[in-house]
Amino acid sequence: MQVSRRGLLAGAAAGGGLVIAWWLLPRTYRTPLVAARAEHVFGAWLKIAADGVVTVAVPQLEMGQGITTILPQVIAQELGADWRQIAVEPAPVSGAYANVPLARQWMALWDASFAGLSPATDELLATRFAQSHRFNATAAGTSLAAYELPCREAAAAARAMLAQAAAARWGVSWEECEVENGLVTQGANRASFGELAEEAAGYTPPDPPPL
Repeated sequence: MQVSRRGLLAGAAAGGGLVIAWWLLPRTYRTPLVAARAEHVFGAWLKIAADGVVTVAVPQLEMGQGITTILPQVIAQELGADWRQIAVEPAPVSGAYANVPLARQWMALWDASFAGLSPATDELLATRFAQSHRFNATAAGTSLAAYELPCREAAAAARAMLAQAAAARWGVSWEECEVENGLVTQGANRASFGELAEEAAGYTPPDPPPL
Protein backbone atom coordinates (compact mmCIF):
# COMPACT_ATOMS: atom_id res chain seq x y z
CA MET A 1 0.00 0.00 0.00
CA GLN A 2 1.34 3.43 -0.93
CA VAL A 3 1.40 5.94 1.92
CA SER A 4 1.43 9.68 1.15
CA ARG A 5 2.55 12.50 3.45
CA ARG A 6 -1.00 13.85 3.41
CA GLY A 7 -2.45 10.47 4.32
CA LEU A 8 0.06 10.00 7.10
CA LEU A 9 -0.78 13.34 8.68
CA ALA A 10 -4.50 12.78 8.27
CA GLY A 11 -4.16 9.41 10.01
CA ALA A 12 -2.11 10.95 12.81
CA ALA A 13 -4.70 13.67 13.26
CA ALA A 14 -7.51 11.13 13.47
CA GLY A 15 -5.63 8.94 15.94
CA GLY A 16 -4.03 11.68 18.02
CA GLY A 17 -0.57 10.59 16.87
CA LEU A 18 2.88 11.82 17.77
CA VAL A 19 3.12 14.21 14.82
CA ILE A 20 0.16 16.24 16.02
CA ALA A 21 1.36 16.01 19.63
CA TRP A 22 4.64 17.60 18.55
CA TRP A 23 2.83 20.46 16.85
CA LEU A 24 0.83 21.05 20.03
CA LEU A 25 3.89 21.58 22.20
CA PRO A 26 3.82 25.10 23.70
CA ARG A 27 6.24 27.63 22.24
CA THR A 28 7.41 30.73 24.06
CA TYR A 29 9.53 33.62 22.88
CA ARG A 30 12.03 35.82 24.60
CA THR A 31 10.61 39.34 24.91
CA PRO A 32 11.77 41.00 21.68
CA LEU A 33 11.55 44.62 22.89
CA VAL A 34 14.60 46.45 24.20
CA ALA A 35 14.16 49.14 26.83
CA ALA A 36 15.72 52.53 26.24
CA ARG A 37 16.94 54.62 29.15
CA ALA A 38 14.28 54.92 31.88
CA GLU A 39 11.93 52.55 30.02
CA HIS A 40 10.46 49.33 31.37
CA VAL A 41 9.29 46.46 29.16
CA PHE A 42 5.85 44.90 29.66
CA GLY A 43 5.91 41.85 27.39
CA ALA A 44 6.18 41.92 23.61
CA TRP A 45 3.82 44.80 22.95
CA LEU A 46 4.54 47.79 25.13
CA LYS A 47 7.03 49.72 27.24
CA ILE A 48 6.34 52.36 29.87
CA ALA A 49 8.89 55.07 30.61
CA ALA A 50 9.53 57.01 33.80
CA ASP A 51 7.96 60.07 32.17
CA GLY A 52 4.75 58.10 31.56
CA VAL A 53 5.17 57.61 27.81
CA VAL A 54 3.74 54.27 26.65
CA THR A 55 5.53 52.96 23.56
CA VAL A 56 3.58 50.42 21.50
CA ALA A 57 5.31 47.96 19.16
CA VAL A 58 3.55 47.64 15.79
CA PRO A 59 4.53 44.57 13.74
CA GLN A 60 2.73 45.60 10.55
CA LEU A 61 3.75 48.02 7.81
CA GLU A 62 1.75 51.22 7.52
CA MET A 63 0.39 51.31 3.98
CA GLY A 64 -2.41 53.82 4.49
CA GLN A 65 -4.62 51.38 6.40
CA GLY A 66 -4.03 53.19 9.70
CA ILE A 67 -2.50 50.26 11.55
CA THR A 68 0.02 52.46 13.40
CA THR A 69 -3.00 54.21 14.91
CA ILE A 70 -5.41 51.30 15.32
CA LEU A 71 -3.22 48.93 17.37
CA PRO A 72 -1.96 51.70 19.70
CA GLN A 73 -5.59 52.76 20.20
CA VAL A 74 -6.51 49.19 21.17
CA ILE A 75 -3.68 49.13 23.71
CA ALA A 76 -4.42 52.61 25.07
CA GLN A 77 -8.08 51.75 25.61
CA GLU A 78 -7.40 48.45 27.38
CA LEU A 79 -4.48 49.82 29.39
CA GLY A 80 -6.29 52.94 30.58
CA ALA A 81 -3.65 55.24 29.11
CA ASP A 82 -4.01 58.87 28.10
CA TRP A 83 -3.82 58.92 24.28
CA ARG A 84 -1.36 61.82 24.53
CA GLN A 85 1.07 59.44 26.27
CA ILE A 86 1.21 56.99 23.37
CA ALA A 87 4.25 56.54 21.14
CA VAL A 88 4.86 53.95 18.42
CA GLU A 89 7.88 51.99 17.25
CA PRO A 90 8.28 49.25 14.63
CA ALA A 91 8.28 45.81 16.23
CA PRO A 92 11.34 43.63 15.63
CA VAL A 93 10.84 40.50 13.54
CA SER A 94 9.79 37.78 15.99
CA GLY A 95 7.59 34.72 16.33
CA ALA A 96 5.79 36.67 19.05
CA TYR A 97 4.11 38.69 16.27
CA ALA A 98 3.09 35.78 14.03
CA ASN A 99 0.35 36.70 11.55
CA VAL A 100 -1.58 33.45 11.81
CA PRO A 101 -4.70 34.50 9.84
CA LEU A 102 -2.55 35.47 6.84
CA ALA A 103 -0.51 32.27 7.09
CA ARG A 104 -3.77 30.31 7.08
CA GLN A 105 -5.05 32.18 4.01
CA TRP A 106 -1.80 31.49 2.15
CA MET A 107 -1.36 27.93 3.38
CA ALA A 108 -1.71 26.45 -0.12
CA LEU A 109 1.34 28.48 -1.15
CA TRP A 110 3.68 27.25 1.59
CA ASP A 111 2.38 23.72 2.14
CA ALA A 112 -0.09 22.56 -0.47
CA SER A 113 0.28 18.92 0.66
CA PHE A 114 -1.28 19.57 4.07
CA ALA A 115 -3.71 22.40 3.31
CA GLY A 116 -7.37 21.59 3.79
CA LEU A 117 -7.11 18.51 6.01
CA SER A 118 -9.55 20.10 8.45
CA PRO A 119 -10.17 23.59 9.89
CA ALA A 120 -8.51 22.60 13.17
CA THR A 121 -5.46 21.11 11.47
CA ASP A 122 -5.13 24.10 9.14
CA GLU A 123 -5.19 26.43 12.16
CA LEU A 124 -2.57 24.37 13.98
CA LEU A 125 -0.23 24.13 11.01
CA ALA A 126 -0.64 27.83 10.18
CA THR A 127 0.19 28.78 13.76
CA ARG A 128 3.33 26.67 13.81
CA PHE A 129 4.43 27.96 10.41
CA ALA A 130 3.82 31.60 11.30
CA GLN A 131 5.62 31.34 14.63
CA SER A 132 8.61 29.29 13.52
CA HIS A 133 9.18 31.39 10.38
CA ARG A 134 8.60 34.71 12.19
CA PHE A 135 5.86 35.42 9.67
CA ASN A 136 5.01 39.07 10.34
CA ALA A 137 3.85 39.90 6.80
CA THR A 138 1.31 42.67 6.13
CA ALA A 139 -1.40 41.78 3.60
CA ALA A 140 -5.06 40.95 2.97
CA GLY A 141 -6.49 43.12 5.76
CA THR A 142 -5.51 40.63 8.46
CA SER A 143 -3.88 43.01 10.97
CA LEU A 144 -6.80 43.34 13.37
CA ALA A 145 -7.71 39.66 13.12
CA ALA A 146 -4.12 38.74 13.96
CA TYR A 147 -3.25 41.33 16.59
CA GLU A 148 -6.29 42.86 18.31
CA LEU A 149 -6.58 40.14 20.96
CA PRO A 150 -2.82 39.88 21.70
CA CYS A 151 -2.70 43.67 22.08
CA ARG A 152 -5.68 43.68 24.42
CA GLU A 153 -4.23 40.86 26.50
CA ALA A 154 -0.84 42.59 26.79
CA ALA A 155 -2.44 45.87 27.81
CA ALA A 156 -4.75 44.19 30.32
CA ALA A 157 -1.79 42.41 31.90
CA ALA A 158 0.17 45.67 32.15
CA ARG A 159 -2.86 47.44 33.64
CA ALA A 160 -3.14 44.78 36.33
CA MET A 161 0.60 45.00 37.08
CA LEU A 162 0.37 48.78 37.49
CA ALA A 163 -2.61 48.33 39.81
CA GLN A 164 -0.69 45.72 41.83
CA ALA A 165 2.28 48.05 42.24
CA ALA A 166 0.00 50.87 43.39
CA ALA A 167 -1.92 48.60 45.75
CA ALA A 168 1.31 47.44 47.39
CA ARG A 169 2.20 51.08 48.09
CA TRP A 170 -1.16 51.87 49.58
CA GLY A 171 -1.83 48.61 51.42
CA VAL A 172 -5.05 47.85 49.56
CA SER A 173 -6.29 45.15 47.19
CA TRP A 174 -5.30 45.79 43.59
CA GLU A 175 -8.86 45.08 42.48
CA GLU A 176 -9.89 48.24 44.34
CA CYS A 177 -7.69 50.38 42.10
CA GLU A 178 -8.98 52.16 39.00
CA VAL A 179 -6.77 52.76 35.97
CA GLU A 180 -7.75 55.59 33.65
CA ASN A 181 -6.11 58.45 31.74
CA GLY A 182 -2.61 57.34 32.67
CA LEU A 183 -3.30 57.27 36.41
CA VAL A 184 -3.96 54.57 38.99
CA THR A 185 -6.31 55.74 41.72
CA GLN A 186 -7.93 54.36 44.86
CA GLY A 187 -9.94 56.82 46.87
CA ALA A 188 -7.66 59.78 47.56
CA ASN A 189 -4.59 57.83 46.45
CA ARG A 190 -3.21 58.44 42.99
CA ALA A 191 -0.05 57.59 41.06
CA SER A 192 0.96 58.02 37.44
CA PHE A 193 2.10 55.26 35.11
CA GLY A 194 5.57 56.77 35.14
CA GLU A 195 5.78 56.66 38.92
CA LEU A 196 4.73 53.00 39.01
CA ALA A 197 6.41 51.60 35.91
CA GLU A 198 9.63 50.32 37.49
CA GLU A 199 7.85 48.53 40.34
CA ALA A 200 5.06 47.24 38.11
CA ALA A 201 7.48 45.70 35.61
CA GLY A 202 8.73 43.41 38.36
CA TYR A 203 5.33 41.76 38.86
CA THR A 204 4.37 38.53 37.14
CA PRO A 205 1.72 39.16 34.46
CA PRO A 206 -1.65 37.68 35.49
CA ASP A 207 -2.77 34.60 33.58
CA PRO A 208 -5.31 35.00 32.13
CA PRO A 209 -5.10 38.80 31.82
CA PRO A 210 -8.20 40.62 33.13
CA LEU A 211 -9.72 41.95 29.91
